Amino acid sequence: MDDIGRKLQERNLGFLVANHGFQFSETFFPYTSGQIGPYYVNSEAVMKNPLHFKLACEDLTYSLVDSKTQIDIIAGGESRDWIFSNPVAIEMNRAAVMIYKDGKHIGADMNGKNVVLVSDLNNEGSSPRNKWVPVIRNAGGIISQAFFYVD
Repeated sequence: MDDIGRKLQERNLGFLVANHGFQFSETFFPYTSGQIGPYYVNSEAVMKNPLHFKLACEDLTYSLVDSKTQIDIIAGGESRDWIFSNPVAIEMNRAAVMIYKDGKHIGADMNGKNVVLVSDLNNEGSSPRNKWVPVIRNAGGIISQAFFYVD
């Protein structure tokens, strides 16, 4: 990770701490992936502070632009991904797609387009792998990368 990446990581961890985005347990939390762990991350907590939320979305946007990936569409899954994917799509002046848990999607036509998935949290990749990516591929989209606010 380069110096800019470290600074962005530190800044956004600071946003999560400042907005009480971490919960700790003396037992465990069950994660979406089926794993368990001693803490839980509420990535949406950054929305509590408008400046932190704006900067978090800008930092995600910077990461996408810096990746040199060709991007036609920004997609996000129901519903926490939308917190980050839609503002990033607006910031990048790209079309957006909202994917629902039942497999439906609304927004841009993905057929033949380069689609980047923007998600709130990478928890073993279960939701992207099992839900979002199949919808994108079934719609003819070319999934090139996934970006997570918390990885």
